[in-house]
This record gives sequence, C-alpha cells and structure tokens, in this order.
Amino acid sequence: MPGGRYAKSRCIVEIEDDVVFDAESDGEGSCAGALREADLQIYAADVHAESEDDVSFVSLTANMVVPPVPTKRDGQTVYFWPGFKSKQPEMGYPVIQPVLQYGEYSEKWELQSWFVDANSIFYPVVTGKAIDVSPGDNITMSMTLDEKEEIWTISGVDVTTAESSILKISKKKAGNCVYNYALFVNENIGVDDECARMPPSDSVTFVNVTVDGRTRGNSFWTTRANCEARADCNCSNTVSVDDKTGDVSIGWRSS
Repeated sequence: MPGGRYAKSRCIVEIEDDVVFDAESDGEGSCAGALREADLQIYAADVHAESEDDVSFVSLTANMVVPPVPTKRDGQTVYFWPGFKSKQPEMGYPVIQPVLQYGEYSEKWELQSWFVDANSIFYPVVTGKAIDVSPGDNITMSMTLDEKEEIWTISGVDVTTAESSILKISKKKAGNCVYNYALFVNENIGVDDECARMPPSDSVTFVNVTVDGRTRGNSFWTTRANCEARADCNCSNTVSVDDKTGDVSIGWRSS
C-alpha cells in the first residue's frame, strides 16, 4: 500500500462514497503490529513543500493523464499521487492521498483514495473503493478539508468515465493532526533497478495544480529524486516544476 508498509486486510476499512468515516473503536480487532515493512519501497522522485507557521494545508487539486501500463510485469507496484503528510515528507507518517496505482490489486491501473497512519493501532488504513482506469483517461485528484465540519474529502475522479473513488473521513479519524506537508510523488515497490517495470511513457505530468487555492511556482517546492544516485533503483529519475504554470513533471527511464 502507499505509505511504506504492508497492512493486514482486517486493518483496512473501505468506505462508500457518501459515508463519512468517524467510527469509534471499542478496542477489539486491534491492529497493533499489523503494519510491516515492504520490500524495497521508496519515493523514487517527489516534490514537497512545508506550510507556513506549521499550520495545516486545507486543499489541493491536480489533473493528470493515465500513462501506459508497464511492459514488464514482475509483481511490482507503481504509485503516482498528490498528498498531504504530517510532520515529515517521508514514509511512516500520517498521509491522505488520492492514488493512481498499478499492481496494488492487479496488473492494471486503478484510482483509489487513501488515509494511512503507520502509528495507529485501530484502523491504520481507511480507503475509498478502487476504480479501474485506462491509459489515456483524464483524472482529477483532490483533497479538501471542511474546516467547519472537520471532515476531509479525498477524491479521485476519472473525468473520462465519470467514475470516482471518494473517501470522506473526519479530521479526528484522519490522524487528528496538522497536515503541514504537500507532496507529489512517484512511489514504487519492487521496481528496483528493472526500469522496464515502469510505464513506457517515461514521464507523467500533474497539471492545473493548486494548493490552498493558489498556483505554486518552482520556489514553493523542494525537488528530490531519491533513486537518482542509488544503484538498487536508479532509473534516471527526475522531477521538476514549471515556474509559470506550476505543472509538476516526474520522469524516469523505462528501457
């Protein structure tokens, strides 16, 4: 799953689109120890930004086109997502994220909205339903906090098919924390140095990006390509932000 852990199925709660997750746990079915480290799972490339004065971001939107499926299929998982994280822009911290994912459940692209809290022993993972999406589909990904009702809406919409994955979760159950980091990420499991396990398009671009209602230029973001200098996952990973449009481009070498 995105977030740097495997979770037992009993500790993943899937929510219907029109339901707000705000359940109270009675202590049964504890998920203590349910999260374990994956194989090589890494943010291969990302951009991230910290909010001013350690306050929470409240909204993010972006559009992208679904890339081709990888030509080499060896059980890898490939994720592309925008998200908000608490405390640090690293794995292991609470995160809300609409995710374009390949290999999570099958060898095809899906869109799913997630909340993952690696420190929770009750419901560490809450999701919307996963929907199938196809290469070339236009998708919209967003996160919005209703500050009055204290409810997060994490949304992935396939504009081409009008299908959606929407997770509504109370702020209390979404870590009850300050989401002070915004990110755009290519996260991989088991791609390793087999670059053909990545999509053959060699890049994706998030467009129409707004954070808290504003377009953000290059100076807002910190760019990072963690796999660029690592022999175990180097696929010539790149990431950049267009200073005029705010578009976020993430690249790799698939051959």
